Amino acid sequence: DDANVEKIRRIYEYYPVDGVSTNPSILAKSGRDPYEVLKEIRSIIGEDGELFVQATAATAEGMVEEAHKIVAVLGKTTLIKIPCVPEGFKAMKQLKKEGIHTAVDTCGNVPWENIEKALPYCDTWLYDIKCVDSENHRRYTGSRNERILENLEKLGRIGANIWIRVPVIPDFNDNLEEMKQIAAIASSVSGVSRVTLMPYHTLGKSKYATLGIVPGYNTDKTVSQSKLAEFKAVFVDKGLEV
Repeated sequence: DDANVEKIRRIYEYYPVDGVSTNPSILAKSGRDPYEVLKEIRSIIGEDGELFVQATAATAEGMVEEAHKIVAVLGKTTLIKIPCVPEGFKAMKQLKKEGIHTAVDTCGNVPWENIEKALPYCDTWLYDIKCVDSENHRRYTGSRNERILENLEKLGRIGANIWIRVPVIPDFNDNLEEMKQIAAIASSVSGVSRVTLMPYHTLGKSKYATLGIVPGYNTDKTVSQSKLAEFKAVFVDKGLEV
């Protein structure tokens, strides 16, 4: 989950990677035209690599138009991320008819009815799991996670294609016990096709400063590659693709 071209280039040089996920905030951080960054990423990952790009228009018509442009510029293995709002559902319905692959990026902390509305039009669910202990989840995110885990289980039961992403955050969940608990849940859910471990970064600090906002979580600590490799092994041992 990045748009740092040089970092992506290095990762692709040394590690097996299926694709790259981006979002508007990450692309804006580059200070360049988003399409120029995305085209450069596409040149690195090749025409068969999966590239996730988020539509930013406010209307369904705008999202569909944007999706057409994204696929035309970046190729057919580009997956469009659509927001779970009424206009987004309308756009997903149209894109599904046209055979364009769509993905929903969510933490799952919404009523199940909201997820049900998107089910007929969504090909892949990008689903964040931050930690297992509900009280710890509340302490760091402001909400408990019972509904998140319940919705994940329901998605698995109906056969949804799920891509779990785990933000690895220093002093929050960057320990083996937490990763083992998350891996146990991920491996118990039918339909989980892969897991991505996303190490904490400080790219948003300048944005907070510009907006005059004090971040709720602030640290300069990072997660080492050796620790990430240790965590990856936990998920691989559960039979999960990471």
